[in-house]
Amino acid sequence: MTAALAVVAQARALVQAKQAESGKAQAAVNFAAAQEKAAQATFNQAVSVFNNAETEEHRAQANLNTARNFFDVATTALKQAQDILAVAKRQLEAAQKVWDVANAAFEAATAAEILTRNALHQAQADFNAASTAHSEAQNAHNIAWNNVQAARAVVDDAKNRLLDAKTKTANAQNALDLATQDNDNAQTNLNIADSALTAAQKALEEANARVGELRITYNKAKDALGAAKYDYTQATNRLFVAQAAKAAADKAIAIAFAQGAASLNILEGESTYVFEGCLSLVHPAVSGTVQVTKLVPSGAQLSSGHVLSWGECTTKETVNIGDIVYYEGSIANGVISANRVAVVKL
Repeated sequence: MTAALAVVAQARALVQAKQAESGKAQAAVNFAAAQEKAAQATFNQAVSVFNNAETEEHRAQANLNTARNFFDVATTALKQAQDILAVAKRQLEAAQKVWDVANAAFEAATAAEILTRNALHQAQADFNAASTAHSEAQNAHNIAWNNVQAARAVVDDAKNRLLDAKTKTANAQNALDLATQDNDNAQTNLNIADSALTAAQKALEEANARVGELRITYNKAKDALGAAKYDYTQATNRLFVAQAAKAAADKAIAIAFAQGAASLNILEGESTYVFEGCLSLVHPAVSGTVQVTKLVPSGAQLSSGHVLSWGECTTKETVNIGDIVYYEGSIANGVISANRVAVVKL
């Protein structure tokens, strides 16, 4: 009987142990089921996060593509400005060459004018000398003629001095012949001097006309040089604007990477544009040059993907779609609160 009771007690203990193990197993099954549900919820949440992240990545890629397109536009503008600068430099060099040629011709004409004036002065001196010789020959002729008349009077009045008178007459005739020859020579020299004076005056007139033409050419070349210098300055200014636009594009790309999805989310509704004032000290200061793609209430959307907002304290010019603007202010959540907005004049 005792042995039977012991066996029954052992059996009961075994059954109780089995029941305890069964309870533990059921608890383990329940725990595993709960873990499975938690894991499924975690998996579903991870899938949702992955899908959201993939959407944000697509938006960020679109923003990056927009910034890269603006960078390409700025690069093209820079290349065009450099081409314009090269053309302006060539025009400046050509104008400089024309000016050098005109200046050399002007200097040559000036030298020719000086030589012509010297020749004119020499011809005038020769003419004066010939006139003086002609006057002297005329005086000698008059004196000789007077001597002839005196000799004839002596012949008529003094027959006894006939031989002496004839001698004097012959001498006077010789003197008359010499004076006549001198007069003819002087007249010839006068004619030559007069012709030289006429030629010199004509040469002077031609030289003056040539100098006038060269002065016109010189003034045209000078005007062309001034225009070329102006074009060069304009091309340099366009180059500076293009370089500023390129720098703004580089900065827009950097901001696009830094802001990420925030720059895109801000474009989903105009009601989220908040102007935070001109004296914000808690947000990073920012400035740049960028193109306006759309106008919104109290602001504008920029090609960089940001929103430029302004208020009563903002110093602002009139902004239109397509304008390139320079701004200064602070940035928060992709919204730029501007204290200054100026339109860049191209």
